[in-house]
Amino acid sequence: MNNYPDFDKNFYQQEYRYIKLLSDVNPVVAQMVKDLKIKHYNETTRDRIPILHGLGLEPFVKRYYPYGSFLSNVLGYVDKN
Repeated sequence: MNNYPDFDKNFYQQEYRYIKLLSDVNPVVAQMVKDLKIKHYNETTRDRIPILHGLGLEPFVKRYYPYGSFLSNVLGYVDKN
C-alpha cells in the first residue's frame, strides 16, 4: 500500500521542477542532508546522473507575531501557505 498516492504520479511528471516532501525539517536533519550531498557529490548512477541530484533543501522564513493575532485584522496576517 502506497502511503503517498500522489508521489509516484507527480515524481514522473516533467513539468514540475521539484516536489515538496517535507516541511519544517529539523535543522540537524537539514545539516545531515547537506553533508550527504557534499560527501556523495561526485558519485553517479550508471546513466551518469548524480546520485543525490534531485534532493535539495529550500529555506523558509517564518514570521513571528509577538502579540499573536492581535491587530491582525488591521495589519494583516500571514499563514504558512
